[in-house]
Amino acid sequence: AAALNAARSLTRRHEDRRALVYYRKLLELLPGRAEKPRMSVAEEAASVLIRTGEHAEAVRLLGNALEGARTRTERSRLREKVGLSFHLHGDAKQATEELEASLSLLAGAGARASRDRLRIQCLLADIAISQGRYARAEELCGEARLHVKTRRPSRSASPSRKVQGAS
Repeated sequence: AAALNAARSLTRRHEDRRALVYYRKLLELLPGRAEKPRMSVAEEAASVLIRTGEHAEAVRLLGNALEGARTRTERSRLREKVGLSFHLHGDAKQATEELEASLSLLAGAGARASRDRLRIQCLLADIAISQGRYARAEELCGEARLHVKTRRPSRSASPSRKVQGAS
């Protein structure tokens, strides 16, 4: 637990390279690729690896975690991170494949997955724009906009708050 706390603390302070020393050691010590504690540490480590540009190791860790993912939501989250890693590494084709797979795993997931859907659609739109596929980017943004409109609670349904000091 101390090593994990140290890794997280270093990550919060943006000392990613130092944090990776702890994450890598933890991954050596934790049993089984598909065990929940190891999967959680692997996912955290992969996020740090993505930020430091260590794409291949991040994708390997996420791929191992994906093997043990039990729910569609977990698989979607991991595929999204793989897609993000490919995107940041400059592989738009592979990024698009992973992100679209992630998005399809959220089909039928309901309101709880709204933010995930929106985030993935924005990443896909960003990739489309960088490829000059503006019509596809507009389509993705339009889908996201419609989704937000259908999910947004009406203002009258939300409780009003009295602003302190206002009369």
